[in-house]
Amino acid sequence: MEYNTLKKKNSIPSIFALRAYDAIHAIALAMESVNSNNFSQEIVSIKFQGLSGIMEFKNGMLSQPPTFQIINVVGKSYREIAFWSPSFGFSEDLMKHSDMKEKTNRDSVQVLGPIYWPVEQVYYKGLDAAVGDIEVIADRYHFVEFSQPYISSGLAMVVPAKPDKLKERWMFINAFTRRMWFLMIIAHLSVCLVVWFIETQHGHNDELKGIGAILWFSVTILFFLQRERVQSNWARLVLAPWLVVILVVTATFTASLTSMMTISRRIASVSDYPKAFESGDIQAAFFVVPHAKVFLACYCKGYILAGPIHMPSGFAFVFPKGSPLAIDMSKAILEVREKGQVELLENQMLSSFNCSSSLYSSDDPIGYEPFSGLFLISGSVCAFALLVTSMRIAGRHLQNFELHTSNID
Repeated sequence: MEYNTLKKKNSIPSIFALRAYDAIHAIALAMESVNSNNFSQEIVSIKFQGLSGIMEFKNGMLSQPPTFQIINVVGKSYREIAFWSPSFGFSEDLMKHSDMKEKTNRDSVQVLGPIYWPVEQVYYKGLDAAVGDIEVIADRYHFVEFSQPYISSGLAMVVPAKPDKLKERWMFINAFTRRMWFLMIIAHLSVCLVVWFIETQHGHNDELKGIGAILWFSVTILFFLQRERVQSNWARLVLAPWLVVILVVTATFTASLTSMMTISRRIASVSDYPKAFESGDIQAAFFVVPHAKVFLACYCKGYILAGPIHMPSGFAFVFPKGSPLAIDMSKAILEVREKGQVELLENQMLSSFNCSSSLYSSDDPIGYEPFSGLFLISGSVCAFALLVTSMRIAGRHLQNFELHTSNID
């Protein structure tokens, strides 16, 4: 199945297959005409029209200039892009040349535009200077002058970020920190126990008697669905601030969870890398660091930098050898970098993409700090009500004890 699929995609032999066929053809012709002693001499003297061009050797090498095929590997298959030869440059169709006359096996040939190399253009005086994503490399110093790098460069690998399946399954827990969850559970149970204690001591509330009743009350109160009536004013005083806490925390939890599940990123159509990652055609992409930063600024959600960053010098301005502008530009770049204006400009440009870097939310889990004031108020009221109730119970027991003692006397 896989072989048939690849065969359908690439039914036309590539240039390498044609050369292999011509090489075998040349060997077969040499073997038919001579014995083994003169085999090598016969091969280099062979001249015939092959599928890939004229097969002729001069000084032990093919006389025809080599033609290279440029391909784009996509998964287990490939796509032909163009051809290149030293004599005729780039072209989209394979061309055969004979007696300096251009022939083609197609009706029309679309020749690609010229390729301009900035460093080479500066060296040959075609340009006075060049600027762009031109890396400072030691070999290039033999031909041109470089200014001080205006941005750090390097080779970095970008890979898809693999989300934790456990976090996906328990994603709602990430809305709050562990301390927040622990504090919320302890505070809620404490308030419910205080309400139960006050009701059983003062109100004689039969609906809240028993552990099962108070546990059910602690659950229903979270959704404001409690049916048990609170009779004591002190119990109502304890519940009032705690209901406000529940309301605020519930609204915050809902907003945070909604943000995790519905947040989306802006995907531009200028790059095909995300589609290639999603389809599985590529597993990693190598960028120079400035390009990697731009890519992550656009598609930060789901992609991370992996492995070490191999650091060359960076991007710089290019000037002809001996140009005084290189020194002046280097001085200006150093002054700008020392003032932090380069980093500020870079941050402003990358922040314009407004991309969320987290797989779920741009914010960290919410802790207890935003609710500390509410917890403090509710806890203080709860402690005060518990203290007053305990003092009343102690006073009542003391009064009963004194009354019982007086009756005995």
